Amino acid sequence: MSEETKDNSKRIYKYYNGEKEVYADPFEIDWRMQDSLKMTPDIDTIDRRLSPEVDPETGEFTKQQIQLLNDAYHFYIPHITKVFDLKKFDPETGEGMTGQEIIELWNKYLEWRYEVKKNTE
Repeated sequence: MSEETKDNSKRIYKYYNGEKEVYADPFEIDWRMQDSLKMTPDIDTIDRRLSPEVDPETGEFTKQQIQLLNDAYHFYIPHITKVFDLKKFDPETGEGMTGQEIIELWNKYLEWRYEVKKNTE
């Protein structure tokens, strides 16, 4: 394997899609997510809900913040499912990915993108 191929393999994202391990071009993932979200009227509000600040008095999230966070996650799940071509959880077979797993995949992907970008600059 050449050095160029090794470097390129670090830029291809590998993940479990609910059935098997697959590979994806991050450029395509990013484009599909952007395309999927472009008709969303207030994406900035939804994104802010994903990063709530803890209540300074209690050091915890309020019930309202937790509800808004859950709403934002539920908003994103269909988009992430579509973008990554995931098999959603089927309660009859027990197969596929749960909402929690879908959110975890998205968070891991974002962390991976950050690391790739950091290491290539």
